[in-house]
Amino acid sequence: MIDNKYINRNEKTASRIIDGQAVIMTLEDNTLHTLNEIGSMIWELSDGVRSIEDMAAIIHDEHKMVDYEKIRTDCQAFVKELLSKGMLILQDNRTEEKD
Repeated sequence: MIDNKYINRNEKTASRIIDGQAVIMTLEDNTLHTLNEIGSMIWELSDGVRSIEDMAAIIHDEHKMVDYEKIRTDCQAFVKELLSKGMLILQDNRTEEKD
């Protein structure tokens, strides 16, 4: 179950944010992925410090017109998709924040 895990970007990716959209290259298959606004927020929040719940709360704070439970469910589905593509990894322990 991914709800109690911390989400982090796979080190085998290269990414940039261009005009608010994440552009990610998965190095193992040399595929370029472009994410929409919410997907890009999830990508940026995937730092090993946050869980699905944390991400959903942050996104909900910015998009209050959308139901929190819908955001959480969509966030979970999107993270699962990126996990299946090898773009994200799950961690049992929280990454220490860098100063």
